[in-house]
Amino acid sequence: KEKESDAYKKETIHAIEAILRAEFPPHKAYYVSGLTAIEYYYGRYMQDDFKAFVPLIFVVITVILLINFRSIIAALLPLCSIAMSLLWTLGFMVACGISLNNVTTIIPPILVAVTVADSIHFVGDALQRAHKAQYSPMQSKTVLRETMQNLFIPCFLTSITTVFGFFSLTKINIVPIQELGIVTAAGTFFAYIITFTFLPAVIEQFNLFPHVLSFTPGSTHFFKERIDRFLIRLSQFNERHYRAVVIGVVMVTLLSLLGMMRLKTETSVLEYFKKDSPIYRDTQYIEKHLSGVHFLNVSLKAETEDFFRSPDMLKKIEQLQQFVERLPEVDTSTSAVDYLKEINKSFHNEDEASYVIPESRELIAQYLLLYGADDLDDFVNTQWNWTTIRIRLNEHTTTALSRVMGIIDDYLAVHFQAPVKATYVGQTVLEVESNEAVTKGQISSVVLAMLTVFGLMFVAFRSFFLGIISIVVNVLPLLVNFGIMGLCSIRLNSATAMIAAIGIGIVVDDTIHFIHQ
Repeated sequence: KEKESDAYKKETIHAIEAILRAEFPPHKAYYVSGLTAIEYYYGRYMQDDFKAFVPLIFVVITVILLINFRSIIAALLPLCSIAMSLLWTLGFMVACGISLNNVTTIIPPILVAVTVADSIHFVGDALQRAHKAQYSPMQSKTVLRETMQNLFIPCFLTSITTVFGFFSLTKINIVPIQELGIVTAAGTFFAYIITFTFLPAVIEQFNLFPHVLSFTPGSTHFFKERIDRFLIRLSQFNERHYRAVVIGVVMVTLLSLLGMMRLKTETSVLEYFKKDSPIYRDTQYIEKHLSGVHFLNVSLKAETEDFFRSPDMLKKIEQLQQFVERLPEVDTSTSAVDYLKEINKSFHNEDEASYVIPESRELIAQYLLLYGADDLDDFVNTQWNWTTIRIRLNEHTTTALSRVMGIIDDYLAVHFQAPVKATYVGQTVLEVESNEAVTKGQISSVVLAMLTVFGLMFVAFRSFFLGIISIVVNVLPLLVNFGIMGLCSIRLNSATAMIAAIGIGIVVDDTIHFIHQ
């Protein structure tokens, strides 16, 4: 476990690069790649993006709040709510023993975008009520009480549906994604609690309404009159041209369904990198001039000792290697057979004709005694009943990798039957199985999210008709989203597969506020 940690990967890559910089001629290029390097740089770029985008999100939100509220204090209130929600969430992660990894790193940006909604609703509604009441200090509690009465239920519904949307990610059988779902669900709940406890308490305790209102010109927020006029015209357009609106939505939906039919389900970690990034360029160079950096290990195990020291079994392994090397996705393969053939050739004075498997168990044993078996430790155990064939692949997409594994499966089923047990091991298997787990888990997570979210809508509004409407208008954005992905050749992978479950919990918020009002 220690050698698989991010700290170990960082230390290894930095040490290798330091040696290359010190020992390699300055005018010569060197290239560093491999799964360890790819995983390290993936995590590093994720952390760099986290450091860059979280402050940027805060800046953008601050600017929007200042433009809208025209008050520094009014803008700071939602920002304080966001900051407290993040702190509570990070504390929750520590208490649960959840660490920041390549998946959970995206929790803060998601929470900032989600948790700001309730606090903006609260502050905006409170300011409008204060303006309409021609606010005086004696009315502070009345304004806050009316604001809480108006927003408590709809904000609770938006928060709880978002919580269920995030929590549905726990149906995906990948631990980091499950952790993402649990933590973001908890963070959304924390934001709701803070909005309806901390914000009114701070406003009342420090009597902030006079300070806020003194910055706001007139009796309305900036842009409010313009936005109101736009919305009135929009509603009038909908009334007059409702048939055209429905037809337009149906056409967009059909186009989205067409795009969804072109949606590809596959993951390629290398494609997450920009084409001009060092790790992408190095990997492409190595695979073009040397060999692929992806490894697939075929493990063969038998109960009988010395089972794979038999020349007949070694020839079957050799035939397996010859078969896989004919596949276009495979560059080369290595096994104990290659070492034994090399030893036999060396023993016969480097005669190429002797690059063959030794003809008897006894001869193999003598070679191993004479030359040593240390080089075989990675390919066969000391009892010679468990061996591995290491295959180098030039493909990175899980679709192609899964195809290769399927072809090899068919070959193994015919040529390596009992008592030999064949399995796959290695990072490539994890990538393929993780992608399949995410895409399959996506179906169950979306179903769970839809049942819980729309079930809450039926119960909350106590209307079958309104519940049906909410289902339609909230499924359509997801269809359009996946339709755009298909039309733009954006793959449904282990990252984008989470969109639907999260989206259901988020897009329903507008519907809830609209119907409640």
